[in-house]
Amino acid sequence: MLRISTDDSPVEHRFAHWREERGKAAFGVTIELDPASRKDFRATVDVHSVGPASFADMHVGRLDASYQVERTETDIANLPIDSFCIWRLVDGAGQLKVGRSGSEVSAGSLAMGHTDLPYANFSAPGSGFRCQFIKIPFAPYRQFSGRRNLQPRTVGRAPGLNTLLHVYFDSFVAQAPHLAGTAADMAVGTLAQLALAVHADGASVDENGRAAIGQGVLQAARDLITNHLHRPDLSPALVAGMLGLSARRLHQLFEPTGQSFSRYVFGQRLARARRMLITQPAQPIAQVAYACGFDSLATFHRGFRAAYGLPPGEMRHGGRASEAADLPADDAIARRDRST
Repeated sequence: MLRISTDDSPVEHRFAHWREERGKAAFGVTIELDPASRKDFRATVDVHSVGPASFADMHVGRLDASYQVERTETDIANLPIDSFCIWRLVDGAGQLKVGRSGSEVSAGSLAMGHTDLPYANFSAPGSGFRCQFIKIPFAPYRQFSGRRNLQPRTVGRAPGLNTLLHVYFDSFVAQAPHLAGTAADMAVGTLAQLALAVHADGASVDENGRAAIGQGVLQAARDLITNHLHRPDLSPALVAGMLGLSARRLHQLFEPTGQSFSRYVFGQRLARARRMLITQPAQPIAQVAYACGFDSLATFHRGFRAAYGLPPGEMRHGGRASEAADLPADDAIARRDRST
């Protein structure tokens, strides 16, 4: 990981160092800030590789003036990057301007576009901001869309692909520090195909794009399940609604995995309960069950014994499980089902 921080420079040189190191040299952009605000300027950016892509997390402290980032024709000529960029404004507010048109952005806003097309970002005065962005080399996707069709623009949360991209981007960011090898390549490819499909409003999506959309939806569904596992009412309709899909479509996505939505949720509940029993020994067993979304203690006890070969209390107190105890809960249940 590469970290660039203004704390490494004398106060009087912080902004100048940031503008050159972060702006011109690393990202090929022109950064401007009112001279009166430069003495209070503080910022950091952490950059690391995820497969073929790079992920950056940038923080800029509170400023009285607008922080302006522009990718000009001169910047592009001096440092062509030829990447597709997707970025999230995590905190703060401002405006994205392309040509004569501008779009307001606020915390949670997502935007994307080709790096070698001009744009400008302006932060709102009186606040700082945090932005996360992913740059993906564009060469593998050039057939899908010409560069000139990829003007930077914001992405709303309309149901369907837009919602999916928001959810998958958040999932990608959460997993980025742990991704490597083939898993990183696949995650980057899925994110790129999803973003390009959204940019094209779903038109001209090829077979790879359709596959990426399916994988993206499935991963997004799994992440939503993880985040809402404590809810007893976690259902296909609930998750499908969050993704802007029909429940039928969600069921179809789980079918090729050999595991239904309900079985996946049940296995994840049991796996979380097992972890909690081991890592939180003071927590009553009933509270563990309810915290994992079980609304019936009888169902929890039956499922736990079937998955791990012993009751929850014995798991907690160091009892040895059968061979099934070393399997993920859903695999253990599947083995049991095949033997009956």
